[in-house]
Amino acid sequence: RGGGGGAVRPGNGYRAVARQRWRGGAAGGGGGGLGARRLVGRAIDDRIAGPARAPLLPGFIGAERAALEAGALGSSISGSGPTAFALAAGHESAQRIAKAMAGAYGGRGSCEVRVAEVDRTGARVEP
Repeated sequence: RGGGGGAVRPGNGYRAVARQRWRGGAAGGGGGGLGARRLVGRAIDDRIAGPARAPLLPGFIGAERAALEAGALGSSISGSGPTAFALAAGHESAQRIAKAMAGAYGGRGSCEVRVAEVDRTGARVEP
């Protein structure tokens, strides 16, 4: 179920932030090296809708901070929520980041953590 974040829109005065977002979005098509992974982390740094949606996910700000401190390449909110995610450079760091995020959410309702690999094939039709 969505958190209703689609109805939240940031206020005026976001031109500089929008430029940063567009540059970050252009970085999202990188290859597979660590430098490219860091670019993807920058690409999900949403300074426009993210701050407007973050209060809809109690504990997200702390969980994002914990993820970044634990080594996440980037962190954000999926769609209008309630899913938060972080990108990691590998499985070991993903486990560490997942533990940090879960700890940051603490007793704020239910928190389910999953560590998964990025789908490298993309969209496809299967019989």
